[in-house]
Amino acid sequence: MDQRVASQALPVKTIIKGKNKYMVEKVLGAGGFGITYRVVTYHGNIAIRFAVKEYFPSNMCERIDGRLSYSGPVKADVENGLDSFISEAERLKSQNIHHPNIVGINEVIRANNTAYYVMEYINGRNVRDYLMQERNHRPLPEDEALELIRPVMAAIALLHRHKVTHLDIKPDNIVLSPVEDSDGLRPVV
Repeated sequence: MDQRVASQALPVKTIIKGKNKYMVEKVLGAGGFGITYRVVTYHGNIAIRFAVKEYFPSNMCERIDGRLSYSGPVKADVENGLDSFISEAERLKSQNIHHPNIVGINEVIRANNTAYYVMEYINGRNVRDYLMQERNHRPLPEDEALELIRPVMAAIALLHRHKVTHLDIKPDNIVLSPVEDSDGLRPVV
């Protein structure tokens, strides 16, 4: 996680308002184009967790008083990126793309001079952490590697058929979720 970007993250307990109110619980990741949070919303007494991706191009902006702020020279780049971020999330949501290896998008929110999309929260760890911690930096045997990459490739192929391009496929962005009643892992992009 990019600590410089993480230092610009929304504080814990910040509320992001959309159709529901989502309270930030923790930062899950931070990189060049965004910050991802785990959030919670309540339906009665039932807590439901989601992941929220915030558009935050760290090399062109900063957070001031909770809002995305940037200077005139980068205005067009930041706003074009924001429009692309929103349109891709809206397209994924509206096209109802369902696949067990693609995270579902529930809502797109425009607030604080930026945008957020609310996704299902996948409990697990990313491929990079899995390889470094579980595998102690040892490469996966070919059959295990194929078992993880084939579903990812099928998910990417489905996105491409819907004219959606994922621009950041990397081990950090593939979460491995435990499969109930088995030792298997479900990779989710």
